[in-house]
Amino acid sequence: MKKMTVILLIGLIILVTQNCFSASNKSSKSKKVKQDSTEVQKYLKEADKTDSPELKIKYFSKAIEINTNDTTAYWIYFVRGNCWVLANNPEKAISDYNKAIGIATKLKFGSSNFVSQLIINYYYRGTAYCILEKYQDGMNDFTKIIENGWVGDLSNQLSYINKFHDLLKERGSSPNVVA
Repeated sequence: MKKMTVILLIGLIILVTQNCFSASNKSSKSKKVKQDSTEVQKYLKEADKTDSPELKIKYFSKAIEINTNDTTAYWIYFVRGNCWVLANNPEKAISDYNKAIGIATKLKFGSSNFVSQLIINYYYRGTAYCILEKYQDGMNDFTKIIENGWVGDLSNQLSYINKFHDLLKERGSSPNVVA
């Protein structure tokens, strides 16, 4: 009986010790996440202050390096993708849109929000393909929107899309894609 009590006490001590270390690690991780979040917000604010796509890309890239949240990463990749297009680098934009689509698919957001996020990414990725004169790839993305019955949802995004096309025209890189 004494042997069993000693074993149980040792087990309890080990369990309590592990929980203490685990709580300490969680607290440490929580502080790190909070610090990372503050750091990410700092870079996002800096990006918001500039009109230069190149500077925005720099700040978004720093934010992505330290980001620990998929939802935040989704938005950063999407917006950085738009900046890459405006900086006349649609290849990198496509890469960022691919990452945003992957995150949106993984997270699934809320169902209508999820669809909205996929639509807008497919549309912009399709636009980037058209800028590169990869029309078939662009058509594949636009077709995906149509086949999934998302055209009505896309029309809800038209004002944002039109602003994006206006910016592309100002920079001389707008494809012949009509929104």
